[in-house]
Amino acid sequence: MAEDDLITKANIAAERLEQANKINAELIKRLEAIEARRVLGGYTEAANKDPEISTEERIRLGTRDMFKGTVIEGAFK
Repeated sequence: MAEDDLITKANIAAERLEQANKINAELIKRLEAIEARRVLGGYTEAANKDPEISTEERIRLGTRDMFKGTVIEGAFK
């Protein structure tokens, strides 16, 4: 009797795994389609990155932000 119960539970677990695998396969297909559309549509990560700024520009922006709201703020635009 105990063996029959274990076999039944194993069969139920196997069915659940098969269903989960089917769902995962469908989700993978959807993700692949989305990625293909993104790549073919020109929406790449490279296009979303900020351009590199020089050290001088970074210092200028930092100085401008440091003096923001003060009397001499206009000197650092």
